[in-house]
Amino acid sequence: MVPESRHLAFGLCIVVLLLAVASSASAQWRYLFPEGFTMTKEDLNRQRAAAQSLLGKEPPPVGENTSWSNPKTGARGTVTMVDARDARGRSPYRRIRYEVSTDRVKEPVNVDFTVCRAPDGKWKAAN
Repeated sequence: MVPESRHLAFGLCIVVLLLAVASSASAQWRYLFPEGFTMTKEDLNRQRAAAQSLLGKEPPPVGENTSWSNPKTGARGTVTMVDARDARGRSPYRRIRYEVSTDRVKEPVNVDFTVCRAPDGKWKAAN
């Protein structure tokens, strides 16, 4: 059995990927992932690079996805831009879907996040 803290650590790493989320919500992340689901820092860095490649494109590539993998750990996945809106007078936002598979879990894990561009240009998790 993988310690519950490893599940929480994965959830927190995803939050870091998106650069912000309320700390009170982070404790609930462990309920989103199946038993045995873990990712290494290198896995997360590869996933982060895939997401950044989509977030950096203009116009936003809605429907486009990019794959990543880590042969060392067997972790792999895709990052897909599901939606993009640039409402006048409001921060642009993007909805991103992460699909992640590892050798230790039978079914892929899918997580959707909405991120908004902050005034400093960085993408941050939406409330």
